[in-house]
Amino acid sequence: MPVSTDESAEDQGLAVGPAPFIIGLLGLAVFLAAAALALKSFSGRESRPPAWDQSVHLEIALDYRDAWADRDLGKIWKLAPKPGMPPFPPLYHLGMMLLMDPADPVATSLRINWVYLALMTLSVFMIAYHFRPDATALAAAIAFAATPIVARLYHTQLVDLSVAAFAGLAFWALLASRGFRRWPGSLAFGALFAAGMLHKWSFFTYMAPAYLMGAAALFDGKCRHKAVVAAAIGIAGCAPWYAAHLPILVPRLLQASADYGVPVTRGWAFLQYFMESINALGAPFWFLAWLGLWIPDAQRNKNLWWVLPAGVFFAYFIWALVPNRQMRFFLPGLVPLAASLAIAGWPKPVTWALAGFQLLLAVNFSAGWIAPLTVKLPYAKYVPFPPIELTPGDPPRREDWKIGEILREVDSRRDKTAPAANLTLVANDTYFNGPNFSWTVKREKLSSAVSIRGVNSRLCEFSQFIVLKKGCLGPEKVIEGLPKAAAIIQDPDQWVAAAYEPARRWPLPDQSEAVLYQRKRLRTPPLRSGRASFDSFISTSVTASRLRLDVGRWNGAKGVFESVEVLAKEVSIRDLKVSGLDAVMEGVGFIPLASNMPVAQSYWDDLRFLEMQRLKLKSLSVAAEDLKAFLEKRVKGLKVKSLGLEKDIVVDATIKGISVRLWLSAAMRDSPKSVVVSVERLDVGVTPLPVWVLGTLSRVTVSLEPNAETPFFIDLPGFTIRDGKITVP
Repeated sequence: MPVSTDESAEDQGLAVGPAPFIIGLLGLAVFLAAAALALKSFSGRESRPPAWDQSVHLEIALDYRDAWADRDLGKIWKLAPKPGMPPFPPLYHLGMMLLMDPADPVATSLRINWVYLALMTLSVFMIAYHFRPDATALAAAIAFAATPIVARLYHTQLVDLSVAAFAGLAFWALLASRGFRRWPGSLAFGALFAAGMLHKWSFFTYMAPAYLMGAAALFDGKCRHKAVVAAAIGIAGCAPWYAAHLPILVPRLLQASADYGVPVTRGWAFLQYFMESINALGAPFWFLAWLGLWIPDAQRNKNLWWVLPAGVFFAYFIWALVPNRQMRFFLPGLVPLAASLAIAGWPKPVTWALAGFQLLLAVNFSAGWIAPLTVKLPYAKYVPFPPIELTPGDPPRREDWKIGEILREVDSRRDKTAPAANLTLVANDTYFNGPNFSWTVKREKLSSAVSIRGVNSRLCEFSQFIVLKKGCLGPEKVIEGLPKAAAIIQDPDQWVAAAYEPARRWPLPDQSEAVLYQRKRLRTPPLRSGRASFDSFISTSVTASRLRLDVGRWNGAKGVFESVEVLAKEVSIRDLKVSGLDAVMEGVGFIPLASNMPVAQSYWDDLRFLEMQRLKLKSLSVAAEDLKAFLEKRVKGLKVKSLGLEKDIVVDATIKGISVRLWLSAAMRDSPKSVVVSVERLDVGVTPLPVWVLGTLSRVTVSLEPNAETPFFIDLPGFTIRDGKITVP
């Protein structure tokens, strides 16, 4: 960064003219113009569907686009997170939405990556130039932008490149603030911190040097106000979104951080990022950057050179502790490592040679002229370095995974009279998985009745369709339960064969096959019409005592009972104990299961529902003690001391050792039909807190309309909370 002439000698360092700075910016402009052309070429030749997280990000961008088209700012602010995923801050997806062309959303969604590549490359250049104001700063920026990890993220829909860009910009502003001595840099840092946090929750983990500078500034009268204002801007800019989402964000982040993770105490886990960065950065860059971090030779601002190694090591330490380690999570921590190339003692020709070599690697990564070549290190059995990828590559490929075609077939075949059409997907492969099926439903603008479901303990209950990927179901660590489900589906003696039949097949690019199964129309009723009584009934998710079924007329044309009334003294449904149940199922079809024979009509001890049009709840009651036991089983770490049901619901509990008291109200809403449970008051310990701290959890809506979880209408005549019970009506 050019410096003014009124700086102290210590701050200014060696005086230089503007020529190297201007030449550096021109060099960046040429590099970024070439990168834009390369991205356009890649997008025009790539047709593989997005993978897991990429599909989630694309679907969120479409959700924002739809909310924006409806002028529904509330939905934009409180967009519901995807199943099993934490809520994502909005800026990355809003940027993707603005640049996405509906005619080709996958390819055009990558346009935002060029913006973030430009910001990241500029920030590395400016940080490096801050210490060494010559053309070496340009070489360091280009060398980092051409690394394999950046090249890979440049071609995919993941948020990590944007976080790296704003981490670099924030470091640049921090250095420009001279330790919060100057207002422009201090104010810029606060704004960039807020922007980074609104791209991803992990942003704060890369800013440890700023916290150290800020703490020191509090003891310096010349810096204190600037540091406080910068902190206020950063917190105020992102706090509203986090306040609204934190109660959901924190538990889901903790769960995600442990997925497929290895504890830091196991083996070489702490050094995993260091060892894997050899292929993420390229072997020459890895050697020069990591070694150069220890041999600084800054030509200006020597008193601040520690910011770069501190940024790398603090970020490394934090992310090494997280069990779920992926190299892209550590990418923003590598930005100061890249800038350190310019302040290391390497000769200029070495740094420029590295930049040229990295550019060749980047071109080959996209073009694939040289096949991937790896070398296994001879000492890998002692220190588990991965095989070194000398010529990494992931060129674009023309592959049709038939997802759109499969879903259009499903939409054309579905029962248009049914309120919902669930599809159970038995696969979790890179380009053939639940998230990219769900994203394609929205991209193709298929009927909202089509919903994608995963396999659960009851396999494909209430699904009109099953899609099975025969052959490779996906990577071993993410297909738990799928091989067993695939075996059941393909076994002619299992219940699935009696309930579903193959409808169509598609060959897939990996030499496997996708098979679409459609639900059959049952030809014979599983029960006689009339009354059937059971002293007890036990299945995988339901137990009942003194059960009575009043079975209505069988509709042979549809293969369903027109109605089945269920009466029971006590029923336990997924651990919730219900008394005095009286419910009517309309348009219901099911298939029985027996212990000795998968399908039997003479005797059975379980069943699988195939379809239902409507569930009418006529009467039931849930006692406070039973609701208490249900909540303790369903919410991990919850211990309910007392639960009162007198008009409102009062819960006195501890969750993971924290004492909490909640006052809840429940009411029915007609449009859309739902039950709304609202938190009216919250105490943590003896301290009352405003309800808004719960964010979206302050009001929970349970839909009574058909949805993926319950694909049938639910009629609820009303309910009463009184005398320690919830009763219907």
